[in-house]
Parts: sequence; C-alpha cells; structure tokens
Amino acid sequence: MKLKIIAICLAALSTQVVAKEQNININGMVGILETPDNQTSGNIVLIFHGFMGNKNDLQIKGTDEGVLERAASALSKNGIASLRIDFRGSGDSEGEWENTTFSKQIKDGNEALQWIRTNTYYKPQSIGLLGWSQGGLIASHVASSNPDIKAVTLWTPVTTPYLTYSKIMGTNVINEALVSEDDTIIEYKTQWGQIEHLKAEFFKEILSTQGVAAISSYKMPLMVLTGKNDDLVLTGSNHAWSRYHNGETKLVEFDSNHVWNAFDGPTVIDNLVMPTTISWFNEKL
Repeated sequence: MKLKIIAICLAALSTQVVAKEQNININGMVGILETPDNQTSGNIVLIFHGFMGNKNDLQIKGTDEGVLERAASALSKNGIASLRIDFRGSGDSEGEWENTTFSKQIKDGNEALQWIRTNTYYKPQSIGLLGWSQGGLIASHVASSNPDIKAVTLWTPVTTPYLTYSKIMGTNVINEALVSEDDTIIEYKTQWGQIEHLKAEFFKEILSTQGVAAISSYKMPLMVLTGKNDDLVLTGSNHAWSRYHNGETKLVEFDSNHVWNAFDGPTVIDNLVMPTTISWFNEKL
C-alpha cells in the first residue's frame, strides 16, 4: 500500500507544470514573460495593470506576491504563458508617470502585442488579453484593433471613466485640468492619501476614452469579472459591456471589492477569480 501511495505522489509531481520567468525590454518598456517550463510555444495572455499600478501590482496580504504576479503564476501552472508589462512611466519602464495618458498606454499595449507576435522566446499559438481596472479600459481598445486576439478578460474594468476618477481624485481636480493647457502639471491626492502629478492631457482623455465604445468593434469572446462591493466602478455597469459587445459575452460577479479583497488575503483570487479566468482562457484560446 505504501509503495502504491508513493507511486501516485510521484505521478502527480511529474505532471506539475513549473513556471519560468524572463525579464523583457521592449524599447524601454519592461515586462516579465512567464511560461510553462520546457515549453517554447503555446497559448499566451498579455496582461495590463491598473491606474498607478505595475506589472506585479497590489501585494496580497499574507503573501509575497502581487495580484498580477500571482495571476501569471496560476496561468503558467495551467499551461498558459503570459507577458505582464509596466506601461511607460510606471514600474521599471522608462518615462515619467506625469506623462502617461490612456492613448499612450494603448500604444504601449499594441507594441507589447506586436512583440508577442514576433518574439523568438515563445511562439504564440493563440493570444488573449487580461486587463485589470484601468488596464481593462486599455485592453478594450487594444482588442478593438487586433482581430487576432482570440479572447479577452476584463477584471473590474473602468466603465465610466469620469465617475471612477472623480472618486479617486475628486471632481475639482478633473474639472481644473479640463480647462488647462495639455502640458499643465496637475497635482492630485488619491482617496488613499497619495499625492502625485499628471499632465492635464490625461484628464482630458477621461472624457474621450470609452471602453464600451471600443469593445463594440471586437467580435471575439469577452468575459467581464466584477465585484458586488466595488467602490470605484458603478455596480451594474458590467451590463454595458454585454450591450455593446457584438460577440459572445460572459458576465460574472463575485462578492468582492475592486481589488478582489487582496488586503484580506488571496482567498477571492485563488478560489474565484483565477479558476474562472483560467477556465475561460482554456476554453476560448
């Protein structure tokens, strides 16, 4: 009996997929390519972080991992590679945060997508997109102009930008920026107490950049994951995505906040968000 148990354990270990990470630099834009070990081709997901985030993003309580870092690890352990990037001006990428705009991040996203298509490290069979919060807004625009993206997943995506950023920075700051010259430096204080600066150009794009409008041009499968207790994205706004997306759409709502309760630990991410995300990409890619 003992020998049988040992044999079963060894068999399980032999089928476990190990992740391999590689730092990538795309003309000054930094990312991490994470692949299932010993694989040089397969399905891959391009991951976009949120506002004031980075490629690993918010650290999860009780772990040494950020939300997107943990997501990439879970994907790779299930046979799906990923590239998670720092938009220029964020994380380890070149540039200054104050210069970022939605349109510049969309350009970065398209550049990262082209790198995936042509890189010599990992040959993509099918490509998916995963965008979290503001990254979801960016992902919808990247998807709209790239029909070879086979499936998209948006986590708590910014759906009504003016409402979301008013909650983060206040309407007075946004309204001041809207009547300023594009290169005017605007100081803002987030609802979490951080003081930062952005050029007025960023705030003006809040009115002209609409994810649900962009997604209407994307025909492939779309899944939108939201939280019932989200304090930044209006509850029920997920239905706007299904209304304007002209393709298969799946809406899933969890009993969670905007950041998947990461400040409480990994439970929501591990037990709800990632299993749903992995299942979707395994089915659609």
